[in-house]
Amino acid sequence: MASILVVGAGPVGLTAALELKRSGHEVTIIEQLAEISQLSRALGVNARTLELFTPSGFADRLINAGRVIQKAHVWLKDEKKVLIDMNNLEHQYPFILSLPQYKTEGLIEHALSELGVKVQRLTHLEGFTQSDSSIVATVTQNGMENEITANYIIGADGAHSTVRKTLDIGFRGKQYPETWSLADVEMTWPYGDTDANLFILDHGIANVIIPISDNRFRIISNADDLFGSLPKGTTVGNIHWQSLFSVHCRIVDHYQEGRAFLMGDAAHIHSPAGGRGMNLGIEDAFCFVEKLNNNTLQHYNTERRPIGESVLQQTDLLFRGLKTKNPIIKLIRNYIFLPMMNKPAVQRKRLWDMAGLH
Repeated sequence: MASILVVGAGPVGLTAALELKRSGHEVTIIEQLAEISQLSRALGVNARTLELFTPSGFADRLINAGRVIQKAHVWLKDEKKVLIDMNNLEHQYPFILSLPQYKTEGLIEHALSELGVKVQRLTHLEGFTQSDSSIVATVTQNGMENEITANYIIGADGAHSTVRKTLDIGFRGKQYPETWSLADVEMTWPYGDTDANLFILDHGIANVIIPISDNRFRIISNADDLFGSLPKGTTVGNIHWQSLFSVHCRIVDHYQEGRAFLMGDAAHIHSPAGGRGMNLGIEDAFCFVEKLNNNTLQHYNTERRPIGESVLQQTDLLFRGLKTKNPIIKLIRNYIFLPMMNKPAVQRKRLWDMAGLH
């Protein structure tokens, strides 16, 4: 069995550590943060992620902690144009699970601790070197510098990955010009708290509203006046947190170099359109463990990078179509693309993509 240093204790790094430990490998996982962030960044857990966690029984823990969403509605201003019904997905999990990222991380970290692995927090990777048989990483913990030796290193340390920068791997792509708002709020409104809703408004404005729990919602919007852009009849109560963010679309030139491997946001970042980000990274983690167990790690990049590139292309197209101000593209979107989304064959393909089923 191998020894692996996992850098980053977000959902991707935690998943990698959990599955590696379950497979009998020696795992060390380090994280700069002192504790799990309570900001619920990623939200949707898709069918593919639940499918991957099913053999271990962990999928049930996630489902029991989250909120099942089976329908999504697309509105053009205040007119409903599309109903996406996940019940039409022929899969054991015909839904999207709404579960804040901090809860997902907490559940995985608890499961990892049950196997005797504790996240080494307040620990920063300074850099590493590698040979034909091992890597030697230099880390700082509590002001003290020490070395960790392992057979492999995993960079699951986010968009500003130290592992990726140490390897000097290109992270090519673009940043979209708009600033977006993200908020978790308690509110009452005319659309209930069971389904997801996407509102396409004038001037390239879009609002995505997803229920988290009873009367608590996630709002994603590029409106200057976030709450003023909500539908009539909406009353916003307690605002749990709110932030601004920029959206990037980037992917690494390659996912692996020697004994170092990249996954999650360290390897690819894209718009939240389609809800694939966290789930795509979790798939990376499962793929790495499978290939390590099968002694086929040389194929990790050739399998994962084309999938990552495909997801980036899909989300870029959706994202640009959603926020476009171009009158011709708006006509195509409003009168061709949206009506087509109601056709069963088209919707089946879209459901398959949303579920992460390749």
